[in-house]
Amino acid sequence: MHSTAKEIVYKKIPGPLDTDCMICTSHKVDNGGYVRIMRNGKRQLLHRYLYQLMYLQAMFGIVIHHACENKLCINVEHLKPKSDFAHRSDHHKGELAHGSKLTEHQVREILADTKHLHRELAEIYGTNRSNISRIKRGERWKWLSREILYGDKLYKL
Repeated sequence: MHSTAKEIVYKKIPGPLDTDCMICTSHKVDNGGYVRIMRNGKRQLLHRYLYQLMYLQAMFGIVIHHACENKLCINVEHLKPKSDFAHRSDHHKGELAHGSKLTEHQVREILADTKHLHRELAEIYGTNRSNISRIKRGERWKWLSREILYGDKLYKL
């Protein structure tokens, strides 16, 4: 079935969990920091492929999360299935979100600001009015929307 497949070689390194991370050394890393392989004429993420082999399950709509937070790790003990939404919620919020133009400090200032119109805040912070409105309504940066920065003190609402 996979007779032409390149052998997967790895090295063990200490990781943050009880077991070692297993880092693939036989295949190249892509621009996103993951190892990809060719299987059945398709490019696949190696960690996802190995998880599916180990647990024999189809993974539609599921992301395979590295509990060790090491994208190169292929130790199936470190791989956990998550919904795409849960994975994005864990990893891609705030300043770390792809395309984020605001810092957490700036958002705290926006939430605390009662003097300026949303349009003015958008100009001050280099974003658009609808983004400011969503922040103020708690639709974006939700985890900060129940806190107010007053002077140099942070108050929870």
